[in-house]
Amino acid sequence: MSPLQRENLPGESMVLRDVTVLELGEGVGLGYCGRLLAGYGADVIKVERPGAGDGARYVGPFPKGVPHSESSGLFLYLNTNKKSITLDVEKADGQHLLERIVPHIEIILDGLPPGKRASLGLSYEQLKVLKPSLIMTSVAPFGQTGPYKDFQATEIVIWALSGYHHLTGDPDREPLKGWGNQAHYQAGVQAALATVSALFLRDVTGEGQWIDVSVAESLAVHNGSSLQSTLYGGAVAKRRGNKGGDNYPNTILPASDGHVQLHFGAGGLRQVAELMGEPRLADPKWDDHPISHADELDQLMLPWLQRRTKFQAVAEAQAAHIPFVEVLSPAEVMQDEQNQARSYFLASDHPYAGRVTYPGSPVRLPACPWENARAPLLGEHNREVYVDRLGLSPRELAILSAEGIV
Repeated sequence: MSPLQRENLPGESMVLRDVTVLELGEGVGLGYCGRLLAGYGADVIKVERPGAGDGARYVGPFPKGVPHSESSGLFLYLNTNKKSITLDVEKADGQHLLERIVPHIEIILDGLPPGKRASLGLSYEQLKVLKPSLIMTSVAPFGQTGPYKDFQATEIVIWALSGYHHLTGDPDREPLKGWGNQAHYQAGVQAALATVSALFLRDVTGEGQWIDVSVAESLAVHNGSSLQSTLYGGAVAKRRGNKGGDNYPNTILPASDGHVQLHFGAGGLRQVAELMGEPRLADPKWDDHPISHADELDQLMLPWLQRRTKFQAVAEAQAAHIPFVEVLSPAEVMQDEQNQARSYFLASDHPYAGRVTYPGSPVRLPACPWENARAPLLGEHNREVYVDRLGLSPRELAILSAEGIV
């Protein structure tokens, strides 16, 4: 066993239990990749800046609205099941210490900008000399090649350059961005998939790989139908707001206390006319390209919807075998009976944040349950990694800490 690997406990069956990962860098995509690997048993050691820690520690929400570096909702979510060490890789002594770590790990998750990585002597070519079977997964806004490779980009920039801005929002308004960091989470999924695939290949060939993940491409890959419309027919897809497509009605309309998503197509209008007691909905004139009559149809359906709560409207429609579904708020998602039945949301206790609930894994592996340990405190595992595993003396660790190396 490598000195940096943890000892397996009896009965453990985690699929990545024998895999040690060093997470070097920041960003939602990189962090989510590490979270996925850690959830299935990988020993993910997150490298943070001495003193300050990862930038996500300063991003809310925070319990009771009080900012604290140990209670960021984003950091706590992205870093469940991980360990935290501090190391300044911009200093020569920090780089030397990293070089001592690399031979004892299988994977580096890399979020350093391409130019910065090379200037620090941490390129894949340099690191694989220390461990030829090393796998390094690099996540960057635009990947490791091309004219944009050194560009920094927030989520909204990724949406703009992936084509998703163009498709999102109302047709007569400016483009919109979807909520949160969807592009970065997609990149994290792609990075985790590629990393596990590289592990299987390494077991066959004994060779490592450098995996190049582009956040922009991870979002653009889901843009297939609009790109195909352009490639095959020369058509440019347009924003449609809450109108889902030519198969109208496929839309979102307000009930008395929220919104309902309707998706039944023109062929279902006669059923809806009977449900709502609105015979005008059954007029055959709607059968020909109903999307062109969307505003008129909406106005005919609104009175029935607005006399009911969203849950009442959905219950009545589904009883008539008409596909309506309520638009849930985040709080309602957590209470939804489907998610409750699958125990999707998991809770753990944190010394600063208290009892915290997170989404678990959408994948169930019966022989490999998802782990749910809390996120680490800053540098919480310095002694375990540097002294107990790597073999530094407590005095050496204290000196490195005093010098700001760890």
